Amino acid sequence: MDGTGVDRLIMHSPGSGKSNTIAWSAHSLSRLYDAADQPILDKVVVVTDRRVLDKQPQDTVAGLDHTPGTIVRVDQHSSQLKDALEGNAACIIITTLQKFPEVAKAAAKGRC
Repeated sequence: MDGTGVDRLIMHSPGSGKSNTIAWSAHSLSRLYDAADQPILDKVVVVTDRRVLDKQPQDTVAGLDHTPGTIVRVDQHSSQLKDALEGNAACIIITTLQKFPEVAKAAAKGRC
C-alpha cells in the first residue's frame, strides 16, 4: 500500500454499484491502522456533488455500521459539517459539495 496522499480512481458505469463501492471504501479507509496501531486517517469524508443524490450514499454508508456517532449525515446545514469535522466522534462524514463554501466562509471570519 502506498499510504496517504496518493490519488486513486474508481470508475463505474450507470447501475454498477457505485453507492456500494463508496460505502465499502469509506468503511475500509476509516479502519486503516499503521504499524503502531494508530489510525491512519482521522476522518473519511464522502462528498456528493448533487443534493438530489445525497440520500442514497448516506443510506448505503450508514447501513454498514450501526455504532452510534461514528457516521454523521450532514443533511441539514453547514454548521453540521463544521461540527462533524471538528469533533472526535465521527469517523465517516457524508455531505454535499454545497456545504463546504459556508464552512470556509465561517473559518475566514474566525468562527471556526
